[in-house]
Amino acid sequence: MQFLTLVVKVAISKLSRPFSLVSDTVEIDYSRSEQACGFQVVEAPELKGHTTNRYYKGFSILKKVDARFIMDEPSFDWITGVLRSDNEILIGCPPDNYESIKCLEAFTDEIDEGTFKALDEDRNRYESDLTRKKMWYLLRFPTPPDAEGHQSFKLSVKEINLPEDEDDADTRLPMEYFPISTSHVSVEQTRNDYAVFSVVRLDKRPGKRGNIGKPKMGAAARQIFERGYNERAEANEQATQQDLPKPYPNLPATLEEAFRLGRYE
Repeated sequence: MQFLTLVVKVAISKLSRPFSLVSDTVEIDYSRSEQACGFQVVEAPELKGHTTNRYYKGFSILKKVDARFIMDEPSFDWITGVLRSDNEILIGCPPDNYESIKCLEAFTDEIDEGTFKALDEDRNRYESDLTRKKMWYLLRFPTPPDAEGHQSFKLSVKEINLPEDEDDADTRLPMEYFPISTSHVSVEQTRNDYAVFSVVRLDKRPGKRGNIGKPKMGAAARQIFERGYNERAEANEQATQQDLPKPYPNLPATLEEAFRLGRYE
């Protein structure tokens, strides 16, 4: 596989505490959902409320995630979504350049020695600086005036969050995490993982429907681990039915045991 090395310059802004980190500020353009620094932000007309039969207007935010960072360190909180103000959202996620951080040796024959040394030095700085562990993006939404000329635009998450024993239910963005497998005539099947955040607009009147259930939520690392275990368990079961050797003979007997051990085999 060939790699293209791009060098780009971005504007950065210093955030106030509690997030004293450097982030990229992304100005959201509703008319170009794909032009948001790797995020796809779309207007969502029907976001389910958590306990009522109300559906809220708001936004869904899609971000491709490199799951290899999560699998390397599943105990770390790699994906974070926080409501910062009436029109700003802070999202943290793994970097996009896993290969040049974790697999730099693969670049040896592809790039010149000077570039390799520079990347190696930067990799060492990344590994020793916790503030660089994941990328931070401040998504800023435009606040157009309403029909009467008032600035009523307001984002919220508590209407769609699970409030049970959560101290941050008013600010934490609900998130779903899932893998997608795709194929193309020129490459083998590939897997990409995505995180989807949701946020509602309080300046838009919600609609109503019948009773609904609570949205599914869970840690990204746990979902990846469980899916990986289930895929291996299914492969073992199929091999047993065909009287073939198990491809994963050391797989723990149960998912709970695998979680306790922190490994598949």
